[in-house]
Amino acid sequence: MRSFAVECLRPISDDELLLYLLQLVQALKHESYLECDLMHFLIKRALMNRKIGHFLFWHLRAEMHEPAVAV
Repeated sequence: MRSFAVECLRPISDDELLLYLLQLVQALKHESYLECDLMHFLIKRALMNRKIGHFLFWHLRAEMHEPAVAV
């Protein structure tokens, strides 16, 4: 079922993907394994579009929930 959902996302434009990117990153928290169709999809789109990559990085970074290390 999840792979079908990712297949439905494949044809959307980069601008549309940016609208849903935060929610898709949130959905990754509910995946059993990091290597999943959704992660492969997001990484591929991030590599094809720098803006998506930038926002994907910061959304993932915000989800790490690790205390910041003072320098």
